[in-house]
Amino acid sequence: MNKPVLRTAMSALLGGWLVGTVLIAWIAAENFWIIDRLLATSLHPSFHRDVSLLPPGEARALLRYLASEQNRLYFVWWGWAEGLLGMALVLLAVRTGSGRLLAGFALMLGLVLLSQLYLTPQIVSLGRSLDFVPREPPPPGLRRFGILHAASTAVALLKLGLGGWTVWLLVKQSRTPAAEVRPPAGA
Repeated sequence: MNKPVLRTAMSALLGGWLVGTVLIAWIAAENFWIIDRLLATSLHPSFHRDVSLLPPGEARALLRYLASEQNRLYFVWWGWAEGLLGMALVLLAVRTGSGRLLAGFALMLGLVLLSQLYLTPQIVSLGRSLDFVPREPPPPGLRRFGILHAASTAVALLKLGLGGWTVWLLVKQSRTPAAEVRPPAGA
C-alpha cells in the first residue's frame, strides 16, 4: 500500500475515533439530562400517571439507574472499539514509517488501555455500589468515584488532544511538494 492510501485509511479511522469519542461523551451526558426534562415536561399522560404511582424521587432514581447502566455498557464497548482502532492505526503508522504518527497513535492506545483496564472497571464497579444509595450524607465511595470520573475525563481529553495533533501530522504529510510526486527523469 502506498503512503497516500495509508494516510487516507488512517484519516478515516482517526476521524471515526475522534467523532466516536465526542459522541459517546455527549450521549452519556444526555442520558442523564433527559431524565429531569422528561419528569418535568413529558407530554405523555401515561408516563406521568405511572411516575405518580412511585414514592417521591423514586422515578428519578430508577431512571438514573437505567441511564447509568446504559452509559456503563457504552463506555465498556466503546473502550474495546477504541482499542481496535488504536491497534489498526499503530499498524498503519508502522507501515508509513512515520515515527511521530506512530508515537501519537501509540500514546492514544496507551491511554485507552489505562482507561479500559483500570479506570472504566473501577468506575463501573464503584458506580454500581453507589446506585440507590442516599446522597445525604455523602456515601463513602462518592468522593473516589468523582476522582475516577475526573481522571477518565482528563484521559479522554488528552486522547482528543493527541488525536488533534495526529490529524495535524496527517494534513502536514499530505502536502507533499510537487517535485516529490513527479517520476524520476528518464522513467
